[in-house]
Amino acid sequence: MPVEGFAAQLIAALEEAQTAASQPKPAHLLAQAAYEKLQFDFPVVSEAELAALVGEFASGKRQGVTARFLAVLRENAGAAAGGSGDAGASGSSGPAPAAAGAGSSAASGQGSSGSGQGVVPLYQHLYAVAVLQTLQCCLEAPEAAAAAAQLAGLIPHDNAGSGSLFGAEGSSALEAALAAAVEQQGAAGDRSELEHRLSQQEDDGSFSYEPLEAAPPPAQQPAAQGAVGGQPAGGPEAGSSVGAALPAQLAELAGHLSYHCMSEASAWRELRLMQRVAACLAAVRRHPSLPDMAAVAQPLLRLAVDHCVAAPAELEAGLPALLDALGATAQGSSSGVAGAKAPANQQNSRAAGAATEAAAAELVIEAAVALAAQVTAPSARRRLWQETHQRLLPLAAQQLEQQQVELARQARAAASKAGGAAGGAAGAAGGAQPSAQQLYSIMLACQLLYFFVLQAPPGFATTTAAGSSGGGAGGAGGSRLQEAFLRGGLLRSLVLLFIQLGAQPGAEPLRCALLLACTAAQPLADWAVAVPGFTAAVAAPELGPGGAAQLHGTLWSVLLGGGGSALAALLGGATPADKVPAVFQALQLMADVQAVARRPLWDAEVAAALRRLGDTLRQQYSKPQDEPRLADAAASSGQAAAGAPDSGEGQAEEGPAGQEERADAAKLALSAEEQAARLAARRAQQLQPACLKLVKDLLQRGGGSGKHD
Repeated sequence: MPVEGFAAQLIAALEEAQTAASQPKPAHLLAQAAYEKLQFDFPVVSEAELAALVGEFASGKRQGVTARFLAVLRENAGAAAGGSGDAGASGSSGPAPAAAGAGSSAASGQGSSGSGQGVVPLYQHLYAVAVLQTLQCCLEAPEAAAAAAQLAGLIPHDNAGSGSLFGAEGSSALEAALAAAVEQQGAAGDRSELEHRLSQQEDDGSFSYEPLEAAPPPAQQPAAQGAVGGQPAGGPEAGSSVGAALPAQLAELAGHLSYHCMSEASAWRELRLMQRVAACLAAVRRHPSLPDMAAVAQPLLRLAVDHCVAAPAELEAGLPALLDALGATAQGSSSGVAGAKAPANQQNSRAAGAATEAAAAELVIEAAVALAAQVTAPSARRRLWQETHQRLLPLAAQQLEQQQVELARQARAAASKAGGAAGGAAGAAGGAQPSAQQLYSIMLACQLLYFFVLQAPPGFATTTAAGSSGGGAGGAGGSRLQEAFLRGGLLRSLVLLFIQLGAQPGAEPLRCALLLACTAAQPLADWAVAVPGFTAAVAAPELGPGGAAQLHGTLWSVLLGGGGSALAALLGGATPADKVPAVFQALQLMADVQAVARRPLWDAEVAAALRRLGDTLRQQYSKPQDEPRLADAAASSGQAAAGAPDSGEGQAEEGPAGQEERADAAKLALSAEEQAARLAARRAQQLQPACLKLVKDLLQRGGGSGKHD
């Protein structure tokens, strides 16, 4: 061939290749290229490739993720969030993936995964939709084997036995199989044959290469290998084992949810992430064993709560969607289980239904309590209070009633074992010791009630002319707050639980909830006093002087007309400095009690104690300690002990760095008691302004007269 002809053909081929490269690639090719690149560290992925992969996950065309894929995405999305903060709060977001649809196609441009600011939001889009879409598909899969096949890439390929000599990182499936064969043959002591066969796989006898792709163990093999019709290769036994392991695999995937890597506002808006979270929760709610799926539901709820806290406007539509997904109705029972007729085995069905109801209610209440603790916007708190009143209050009443009945049953069982009337009386008086889970469920509901009473609108607690509580406490008049606690046995459960657990160290939310409710509506306090055992519970040693919960005993004394002398004596303990944190907590509870009472509570004795407390705080903790003087003294003593000269000229020449070293050495030279005292004094100085503000508010609104600056 002539040279001229060959050159012409070469030029034509190059031009054709250049033209083909300039043409936009189909979206599925871009998505596949992005997925393959994201399996390795430091991927170089263009915006078009990322957008195409986002579109495939969002449309459901691509399912399944690997641990390496999620790790790379998390690293890039997390680095983006760390640099820019919450996108929803700042209002700044990167370019939205306009070409994220399944049918989009664009030219592949230059873009780096680690530094390009245009790629930063896309990583968060991709990370969010990949985790949520895969989780939703697995939860809604009709068969456990299909879901397990999608999650096989998340399980680390640790094929070595725990007792094998070859259990180090990098062992292959063949090594594990050989080790198992030797163990089955009973040759546990002589491994020379196994070591010889393993050494033949290596290039030399000293270096072992890391296997690039190790075959997954049989439990993680796709269902298509050795299976017909999508059934596991091992038959029904293998299928049951896959189903039993599925909750742990789903929990592993849900554990990748992190708002730090999904805070991009455009991702929540364009990909409808809140709706995806709600769909996942609804699928969890329909699971036959909801208590086993708590590890899947909790990360989903935590993600939704974090988003509502960062973007309070999302609470308007997001909270009802979450409550609907978990089956929380206005009647207080979750839909679908309790109302259905029981099958042949009624007891097992009812027990499973009760466990499902309790698990769903606990998840809902847990999310509401988290929102109440973190949401600060007034409009968002009002919306949360409305949902609590309409839908969550009955759930809390059911939870408390169930736990109270169970504790009473346990007390009777313990009393019957002890035998005799004395044992029965001791059991009824609170001898039942709740489990950690029981105590958690009770205190969670009580925290929700505390928020409900504290955030109630002023008109909600106002006494009306004609009571509507249906003959309850209050007679001819009552308030809507009073009616809410009397309806459904909520107050009854609180009082009985207080009698049983009021002296428990971990029952602080229970004590606070009952105290706040009875303060907000005096008829509720009268109702509680009429219950046998309540007066004795209030007079328990733990609530008396010197007890761990003595503050509650003093506040009950004020509420029930016993005077404020005990409370005044308690407020006098602002010295030494390590008592200031307890004083701060006492002032906070007193402020909440005063806020819901909406009437003067403190008599002249308490007001005088508050003034003395303010004076003590101002005199003792207004000025910082003379730490340089103490540091110099300690440093001088250290130098003297070491035989070093202590001259002012040497200190002047050492400079700021040397002075900092001397200060650090002085702190280390202090004894443990001296360090604890200095830390307590510093903490007291930090709490002093807040304590003084609380004292001033209590004096102005709680019955104290005169200005107290």
